[in-house]
Amino acid sequence: ISEVGIKLLIAVITSFVGAFLLLLALHNMKTQTKLFIILSLLVLVYAVGQMFHLSSLLLVFVFGLLLNNFDAMPKTKLFSQVNPDEVTNGVEQFKLIVSESAFLIRTFFFVVFGYSTNIGQVFNFYVLLVGIPIVFILFSVRFIYLKFVIKSHVFPEIFIAPKGLVTILLFYSIPKTMLINTFSNGEVFFVILVSGLLMTVSGFSKKHLKTDTEQIA
Repeated sequence: ISEVGIKLLIAVITSFVGAFLLLLALHNMKTQTKLFIILSLLVLVYAVGQMFHLSSLLLVFVFGLLLNNFDAMPKTKLFSQVNPDEVTNGVEQFKLIVSESAFLIRTFFFVVFGYSTNIGQVFNFYVLLVGIPIVFILFSVRFIYLKFVIKSHVFPEIFIAPKGLVTILLFYSIPKTMLINTFSNGEVFFVILVSGLLMTVSGFSKKHLKTDTEQIA
């Protein structure tokens, strides 16, 4: 527990330092070309995480969290030297390229994942035995959250819980020494397929369409 806690603390500190360096760079740079500076620093943070065996996904997550919530930072002397307008401009450029490239990245990963998956595994008894309870637990937790925690609408919101790119990344990042021999990517494919189909069907619900129409009006 102490080892994991120390690694998490180092990951958060590393992301914080990287985000602050980026904020300083955005503040001091006079050129309009800031996008690749952000991308290069993001890659650097990810590489540092890989080098020191930290959670790279956590590093990138905290990095983006700090970058997008700069306004919520305490108004200390450390952050007072950063111009919020410069940061907002750079972040908006970064969001644009992320939104454009996200579709391409998701498509690429799903093609690779589909290519490496045997469709016959979906109809395997063991896959169904493991996959169905996983899907049931996922939507049961979401039902409890929607119904009793935030007390919101349950249907069709309960089905808007896609499992995709992050699930695939986490599955393929599991070390070989920690893999379960009887567990294959068939179970992962089943969960992604079922959750994706349910989300697609729920998008055609009359209640969902009515809500969107009211918001537009």
